[in-house]
Amino acid sequence: MTTKAKNFSPLLILSILLTLCIGCHLAKTSPRPAPVDLSLDEIIKNYNDNFYKIPKLKATISQWTLDFVEPIANEQGELENKYHHYNELGGVLFFKPGIDEDDRGSFYLQTRAPANPEALVIASNENEFWMYTLTGKFGFWGKYKDLGKLNTEDMFFDPQLLLDFIGWRPLNSKAVRPAYKIFPEKNILECIEFDGRGLRIAREIIFDRYTNLPTEINGYSWDGQLVIHSQLDNYIEFGDDKALVPTKILISFPVKESSMLIRLDKYRPSTRDKTSLFSRPESIEGVDDYRQITDDNINY
Repeated sequence: MTTKAKNFSPLLILSILLTLCIGCHLAKTSPRPAPVDLSLDEIIKNYNDNFYKIPKLKATISQWTLDFVEPIANEQGELENKYHHYNELGGVLFFKPGIDEDDRGSFYLQTRAPANPEALVIASNENEFWMYTLTGKFGFWGKYKDLGKLNTEDMFFDPQLLLDFIGWRPLNSKAVRPAYKIFPEKNILECIEFDGRGLRIAREIIFDRYTNLPTEINGYSWDGQLVIHSQLDNYIEFGDDKALVPTKILISFPVKESSMLIRLDKYRPSTRDKTSLFSRPESIEGVDDYRQITDDNINY
């Protein structure tokens, strides 16, 4: 018995192919699942739970970029801005998280440049902080108890504030009056502080509604001016408890026209004793000007 071949018209074949392609396209562009709305208490708990999952760590800095403006007096004695740009080789970061909201923890960040393994060092433990650069041959150090209450714009003199804008310090819900706003793509947590001048939004944390991870953190001065803005991107899982940590960190200072980009990779637990790194050096070879700062001379 002979079976005749069926005749398919080109138009029928084309319509079948188009139907299949449209089906594939619809499958690829299906909308994201609706996010689960977290309450104020849940978003704070989620943020802190992720922080407490972070173990003592070492991370490689694959890139660091620094842009800043330096006011320099010209021949007439007038200040002119000199713009600096550094795009250097990398470095290393060590971090030991605090055990609770009152524990500052410790960190040591070292960036390197060509022919200079310590182009910039920023470090802190729970009592002291220090910064120095072998390139500029200067540095400073201080004790937190001598600084009084710093404003957000004083991050340069308080390395612990850097951790706030990376999301590496727990939120102290008792120390702030949080306000919470929900938008289609993001949630915003406002940390409201109070002192003799009244209430103000000190910090604003923006969460992605789908991941509930912080993607931006803003810091404001007492007059409401944005002085610090950080962007946190490319999160990865790290450690036995699968903490989520950013690998791209951009911190900008709009008023000072300055910014710093850090790319981190090769996160790994730090098992060795790093007491020496987290201890302030009394002196530093190659640094001519290494002075202590206090609340009285913070603007030297």
